[in-house]
Amino acid sequence: MRVVLLAALPVVISASIGCAAPASPEQASDEQALAWTATLAYGQHRPAAIAVDATHVYWTASDPSGDVYPFDRRHRVLRVAKTGGVVETLASGRRSLVGLAVDASHVYWLEQAKSCATNDGSVLRVPKSGGSVETLATSIACGAVSANSQMVVDDVHVYFGGDGGVRVLPKAGGTPAVFAVAGPNPHASRASTVLLRADATTVFWGDAYGPLWVQPKSGGPKVKLLDESPWIAALDDTHVYFVRDRTVWRVPKEGGAAEALGPADGDGTAAIAVDDAHVYWSSTTERTIRRIPKTGAPASERFAVGEMARDLALDDASVFFPHYGTEYVAWMTPEYVANSGAIRRRTKH
Repeated sequence: MRVVLLAALPVVISASIGCAAPASPEQASDEQALAWTATLAYGQHRPAAIAVDATHVYWTASDPSGDVYPFDRRHRVLRVAKTGGVVETLASGRRSLVGLAVDASHVYWLEQAKSCATNDGSVLRVPKSGGSVETLATSIACGAVSANSQMVVDDVHVYFGGDGGVRVLPKAGGTPAVFAVAGPNPHASRASTVLLRADATTVFWGDAYGPLWVQPKSGGPKVKLLDESPWIAALDDTHVYFVRDRTVWRVPKEGGAAEALGPADGDGTAAIAVDDAHVYWSSTTERTIRRIPKTGAPASERFAVGEMARDLALDDASVFFPHYGTEYVAWMTPEYVANSGAIRRRTKH
């Protein structure tokens, strides 16, 4: 597919207005967050997943046409330089897109089946610099790629979760094989994998309403890490990090007791990420991004405010996130709401 270039506004760095002293540490933090946040891309319709490499930010967004009858949901895959500039469309018109991952050369995603009668779910990729979309696997059964599916890639394979468990596919393409079997699920007719993360040697995956498991990529039995799996989590070299019951937790990757790091201060955790010093997470109900030291603290820091971020991506200097957009209120036009999303970068400071 030919790369389509869209007009992009310059990067804008928000700044607080006025000279009055902050009334509280939280207010001071909010003003700093505004001053240190840059908008890399405007006019995005419901941006959802995000990933970064050394030079660019990649994300998925919806087409506004899916908001009206017959509600044919289509999606795009886009990128922009980390410093801002022209937004490039890498793929468009994609159906029921979920997940996003990048490697050295490609951007990967999943597409759900049109229906359980067609069983035509797919795994796809496109070169990061633009080009033709390549289908790595198709005819994937209904539910094997679901709205809750997550994916990871390594040097050799693509892993993705869904109904029935985790499947693995060579990056060159082929037929997905079952890597791990989910379930049983006492709350549903079919067991489903809702969490999927991996490091160089191990896959971490979680059943809906079931345990969090670890399993070697090279094969071998699964080992239970937690009795109840989180739906989102982040990894570093030694621990798995997650939010539960308004608390930030971590558990050793090799097994052991979970450790509470501090309060999460809100519900609706949508994404979590970790770097060498902090754990970051977003709350769509609180419209905040918060962070806490990896060693724990009595209180979390409000890192960004007014942001409905459904995903997070980090590099050494910044946190990147998709601002999902404004919820509809009476005075707003549908066109305004449809294009109120944005891609933002907040320096860590």
